[in-house]
Formats: sequence, structure tokens, C-alpha cells
Amino acid sequence: FVSANPSTLWCPNPLGGCGRAVLKFAHPRDVHRGGRRGSSIAVESDTVVCDCGYCWCFACQREAHEPAACRQVYDWEVKNCNESENVSWILANTKQCPRCARPIEKNQGCNHMRCSESGGGCGQEFCWLCLTPWAQHGQSTGGLYSCNIYERNTRDDTEEGRKQREGVLGVSLNLFASRVVS
Repeated sequence: FVSANPSTLWCPNPLGGCGRAVLKFAHPRDVHRGGRRGSSIAVESDTVVCDCGYCWCFACQREAHEPAACRQVYDWEVKNCNESENVSWILANTKQCPRCARPIEKNQGCNHMRCSESGGGCGQEFCWLCLTPWAQHGQSTGGLYSCNIYERNTRDDTEEGRKQREGVLGVSLNLFASRVVS
């Protein structure tokens, strides 16, 4: 009956699925025909509520998203996926400036970095590997292309790396949140 009736679907409750068939009535007045309420609710939209309490969209079978159209929800999910990919790229390919915490990308050359003031940064010069001020570097620290300060600090990298990732993720999520229209 359920697969043959376009007005009936199985409840898609993500917490295990309740196994109930849900009938979507065409009009609110149809609720009282037959004298029994069952696992359905009369609505003029595509939002339905199963007896298990799960509220969902009958048209796309996603969680209820009214007043947004199904296509808007789909577009939003695609955008979220793309944002997640952006965050992953930022985490994998950037470090934070040790002074202002802006994401910095190293795309060539030596380990001498400068946080670009033209990009809104602070101008701090630092070592890409150990993130200490560049003034502390020279031949005694390994020169331009290596860093023995970094090598000494690798045992502490797990904690510092976690802080770096959390900081970059926070910046990205704040940028993302500022684009949300309410």
C-alpha cells in the first residue's frame, strides 16, 4: 500500500526509523474523514509529524525546514559541504600568524614569512616551521631552509597543533556564521 500510494511514505526518523507509514492529507478537512487520526497530521504545507514525534518534509524527506523550499535546503547542504572542504584545506595548508592569528599560506621559498599588512595582517616576520620571530633565526638555528628550533619543539607539536587547528577553524566558522542570513 505504501509504495503504491503517493500520499503515504515511511517515516524517515534518523534515530532508527519508527516503522510507521505516514499519510499526508491534501486538506485539513480530510483529517476527520474516517474518524481516526493515525500516524499523520493534516497540513497545508509539506511538513508532517509522525506519531513518534519526528517532524519532516513530505516532499524531500529531510527534517522539517519550513519556510525554506526543498531546493533552498539542498543548496544550503551543498554550500555547507563546500565550506567544510574549505576548512579542511585551510587546516592542511595554512598556519596562523603568531601575533595576529590570521591564516598564512606558504606557497614557495624559504621559511622566512611575513604576515602581509596589505591583506589585513600585522607585518610580523616569523619562521614558518617554529613560528618564532624571524629575528631569532640565523645560521645557528639552521639557516633559511631548515629550523632546529622546530626540531626541538616537535614533541610539543600535538598541543600547539591542536590550538592552531582550533584557532583556524574558529576564524573560518566565524566567517561562515557572518554569512548566515536570518
